[in-house]
Amino acid sequence: MIYSFENINKDQAIGVELMLNMDLKKWWTINSSVNVFNYSIDGTLYNKDISSSTNTWNARINSTIKIKSDTRIQLSANYDAATIEAQGKESASYMIGIAIKQDFFKRKLSVTLNMRDVFNTWKSDSYTYGDNFIVHDGFKSKYPMLNLSLSYKINNYKQKREKPNMEQEGGEME
Repeated sequence: MIYSFENINKDQAIGVELMLNMDLKKWWTINSSVNVFNYSIDGTLYNKDISSSTNTWNARINSTIKIKSDTRIQLSANYDAATIEAQGKESASYMIGIAIKQDFFKRKLSVTLNMRDVFNTWKSDSYTYGDNFIVHDGFKSKYPMLNLSLSYKINNYKQKREKPNMEQEGGEME
């Protein structure tokens, strides 16, 4: 089997995105979005029309909880509905993650522990069709992915504000 890539003509997505950002409590924030759209592919491949169209959607939600001013926990969930490809289709997939972030030294140093696919549910199936063949590519994570990252801000690029000088603003001094 030889895999290759071709410029088949064009694809187009038209839809709507709904977003919600809400502070439920001073210490709890929800950020979510849903995209609902029509995805279409228009083109030919090896003199065969491969034009196709589908209605599909995806969604994500992040819930951030502030434990202390320097500690945050974030729960996230992502869902991608099934969709089409130039010569086939891709199945739906979803994943849930959790992250814990701790800041130090007035937020100059951050340590983040991130676990993706907490419940080991992430899988994806792709089917490719052509003359005299069908290919099924399947992916399933074996275990949750754990990542530890450190970041240090050398310069946070905040402009320093100067107090206004009364003489420069044309004001009178008392």
